[in-house]
Amino acid sequence: MYSYINEVKEQIVEIVARLEASGCGIEGLAFVGYKDWCDGINHFEILPFTKSVSEFKSFVATICAKGGGDFPEDVLGGLSRAISLNWPQNSGTRIIFHLGDAPAHGKTIFHDGRRRDDYENGHPNDPPLQELFREMRRKKLMYYFGRINGECDRMIATFERYLGEKIETVDSAEVGNVLRSVMESVMRSVSVTHRTDFPSMVDKKLLPFNMDKKEPNWDQLPRLDGTILTFELPTSVEEITSFAKLQDKIKKCRLQIAPNPFAKGSVRLAYFGKIFYSSSKDANSSASESVDGVVFKEIISPPKVADLDCWRYRSDLEVQTVAAKLAKEFNFRLFKTHHNPNITMKFLKTKVARVFKDVAPRYLAYEQRFRGVSPNMVKYTNNVDFVHDA
Repeated sequence: MYSYINEVKEQIVEIVARLEASGCGIEGLAFVGYKDWCDGINHFEILPFTKSVSEFKSFVATICAKGGGDFPEDVLGGLSRAISLNWPQNSGTRIIFHLGDAPAHGKTIFHDGRRRDDYENGHPNDPPLQELFREMRRKKLMYYFGRINGECDRMIATFERYLGEKIETVDSAEVGNVLRSVMESVMRSVSVTHRTDFPSMVDKKLLPFNMDKKEPNWDQLPRLDGTILTFELPTSVEEITSFAKLQDKIKKCRLQIAPNPFAKGSVRLAYFGKIFYSSSKDANSSASESVDGVVFKEIISPPKVADLDCWRYRSDLEVQTVAAKLAKEFNFRLFKTHHNPNITMKFLKTKVARVFKDVAPRYLAYEQRFRGVSPNMVKYTNNVDFVHDA
């Protein structure tokens, strides 16, 4: 771990500077270094949470990679110390970023046994995994693992079974990736918690807009270059419950967006729009062009950093995609029963558009436009706890 510890020493100031520039109000930084039982019972180096970057930097500068005996390390002890820290009460997003190159003690449980393990059945003082991850969930800690090599893959798979959810592993094989890995972890975490637990991650100001319920004159609007992001539906419910990564698809397009929204909700602005797809090699040719009428939806509270904007739209899209698969699975199973109501449930699957701009790209969710008014359309719920009783 020598080179990785040195990388953290050198980049910690840059990491904190980037986090603060992104609008993240840092409530505290802490550090837990662990070794192994052969290095003495107190084989931990711990800095409790501090708001002082200089204090954190000074502490990390004293850390040295030395000691060790067999292959595994006291990973469980180190993780327990990190979870047991006095986490700041005001922190909306709480992250453990774990960087390691060796698994915990325990043959066949955490590693394949090819290398020496002085505690093949685990150390007698290892904390129970069930209690460890129960406390992690209780404190709402988001756990990321910086993957340096494949030695910890089995351990992470075991951790996932006890945590009950997918553990994001971030590629840290190259020493220079540590900064990027930490930043990516923070952006992913904040994108999940920004709406309720951490409102400071979005700008308190709203996007400027003027409402216009009329459809624009499309002949006078420019066509913008962009891409469309979609996720493939999971092939099975097991893929969902095992937290398999969704496969994404990105397609180039040109699009038009009305300059003003025609409607406003509590979270998003809605715009009329069109998307143009061309099957011709000439992107400017309209000979074999297809056009979709859509409604673009833009989150009304802008983020303080463009990367956060991308992740909050992606996280919404993941939820929509999983819900669409579950709706199809429900229909399939319902139709096989004796109580077939001959009704199909369909979850409207949205997509994400990225519009290229001079500075930061603009992101919008969109869905197919529904035209006309149908007497069969009934709204059963909304975002402010309305429920239709019929």
